[in-house]
Amino acid sequence: MIPEHIDHKYVADHILRIEGRHANNPVAQEDSLYKIASNADLVSGQKLTDFERAETLKFIEQFKNSPEGKRAISYMKKYEESRISYMKKQQESRI
Repeated sequence: MIPEHIDHKYVADHILRIEGRHANNPVAQEDSLYKIASNADLVSGQKLTDFERAETLKFIEQFKNSPEGKRAISYMKKYEESRISYMKKQQESRI
């Protein structure tokens, strides 16, 4: 079950970062994993333990399969697409 107190959009954003722009950056992936774990109260220190990392990965799968997780991920994908589109238009107008 996904805790109600978490910031669904924040978690979704970091999941998309891990799967997208952080895909080839283990340090950035670990940072996003830590942020998700922290938001979901799965971490006890400044760094994820192996157990906490495994629990966070389980949490991510549960989140991705939950109705609220699916909504948040869909929202963040659309948000990111519109942000990229806006940035491209801004760059084109400068040329």
